[in-house]
Amino acid sequence: MTQTEESSKRTLILCVDHDDDIGVKASVETPIFGRSEILAAATKLALVDPEEADANAMFEAIRTFDHFSTRSLSPSQEFHVAVIAGSERGGLEADERLYRELDEVVEASLANEAILITDGFADETLIPVIQSRLPLVSIRRVVVKHSESIEETAAVFSRYAKMLVEDPRYSRVGLGVPGLILIMLGILWYFDLLVYGGITSLIILGLTLLVKGFGIDRRLLALRVPEPIEQIRILATLAAIGMIVIGIFLGGSYIERHGLIPSPLTLQALLGQLLYLIGVFTQQAMDLFTLGACTYLIGSAIYYYFKRNARMWRMIEGVIVSIWAREIGIRAAVMLVEPHSPVFPLVVSVLLGISVSTLAIILVFALSRRFSDYFIKES
Repeated sequence: MTQTEESSKRTLILCVDHDDDIGVKASVETPIFGRSEILAAATKLALVDPEEADANAMFEAIRTFDHFSTRSLSPSQEFHVAVIAGSERGGLEADERLYRELDEVVEASLANEAILITDGFADETLIPVIQSRLPLVSIRRVVVKHSESIEETAAVFSRYAKMLVEDPRYSRVGLGVPGLILIMLGILWYFDLLVYGGITSLIILGLTLLVKGFGIDRRLLALRVPEPIEQIRILATLAAIGMIVIGIFLGGSYIERHGLIPSPLTLQALLGQLLYLIGVFTQQAMDLFTLGACTYLIGSAIYYYFKRNARMWRMIEGVIVSIWAREIGIRAAVMLVEPHSPVFPLVVSVLLGISVSTLAIILVFALSRRFSDYFIKES
């Protein structure tokens, strides 16, 4: 190497915080350039969360900078140290921000090579992003050491269990999916449909694996991340659609399994059996239809409650009306299947449904007036 090439050699010691813990936890803006600034930021992050691995990586970046600065083989070689961060949302948004901040520190340091400091294998997925801008001469991995004692092992498991509960990135799958399965099993058990619990659980797990496997969630997050309360309504809508689809499947399969479709199938024969088939289909599918409607309405009511929108009361009315509509639908289906059955139960169901729905509407109206100060008036 010539003297000119040595004098122009500038090495950037780069620490990467892919999920922006330095910004989220310590409220420090990135990029951070220079030893003193990084030391102050790392100290602040360590004080906020002493177990944060990114703080250790930042201290390692400072240690590496000090080591090479004092023991450089060439007095003319320059060393710079910087920290860049991505986004807690991950995906494309994090990569774009990292690339943008990498450009800033490269322009500030005029570096022509880099040493990457990382706190694990996850950040090493960024190597192609960094190499597209600078050649990497070394990668230093910082791994926190733990004691092998039972107490230290329990502390480590406790920390990761806490992360599973409190970190949204892990709790959505680790807790959200099992919670959804348990809720669905409880609802199916209440309606005496627990025999379909296995099918429902497999569908939920399959959808989760499909979404995570093909990165559909990351692509959706790169477009726009719904706020947490909006995610409840989306989840309730998807669950409602799933239950309605299952209800249609159950009704259709019951008709097909019991050979109720006329053979040969002609238009005249089908019209003659149409009311009977509608009655049988309604008896088999009505519970899941009602359950799906109530799930959607309850999810929407929760959404409107936190949005302080008075439409919440309409959703509550809808739940009450849906429950009685189910009873009326079942009674009507009995009449279609057995035309000679007494009409009195249907009349009683209709009258009770009207009475209960009217009382519910009056009660909901009174409650809406009572708590009108909480809700924002629509313009």
